[in-house]
Amino acid sequence: MRVRSVLFGITLAASMSAAVAVALAHGGATGIVRERMDAMTEMARSAKVLAKLFGSNSNDPVVIEEAAGVIQRHAGGALLSLFPEDSIKGPSEASPAIWSDWQEFSALALDLRALATALPDADQTTQKGIFTEIARTCSGCHERFRRTMP
Repeated sequence: MRVRSVLFGITLAASMSAAVAVALAHGGATGIVRERMDAMTEMARSAKVLAKLFGSNSNDPVVIEEAAGVIQRHAGGALLSLFPEDSIKGPSEASPAIWSDWQEFSALALDLRALATALPDADQTTQKGIFTEIARTCSGCHERFRRTMP
């Protein structure tokens, strides 16, 4: 039980840090870069809500469904459509590795959508595991495909 609490605390801190970093990077972003930054911010907010909920061992099906729905709508093909080739100009945190390893990037985007889709209908114990996988998918993608802005 303690390990899960620590994991959710780490996930919550990572989500909050990601939201702050994305908010700062939005300065001057336009077009598709701005659209994907906005989508990432919405997903980070939803992940933060879920981390707080699961971290407190609460279960609010409406909150879970709404937060998972936001992630689901922005993941999968919707996410992939926000990364046309060479869309890293301006204040973008997108790494060129996205396009050189499109297959892996696509798999992560599709996995994220599948996990978010499964979350609301799972039992409470399974929901925590699914959320942990959502957090791992986001973190793994950021580690591999996001570059740090100067």
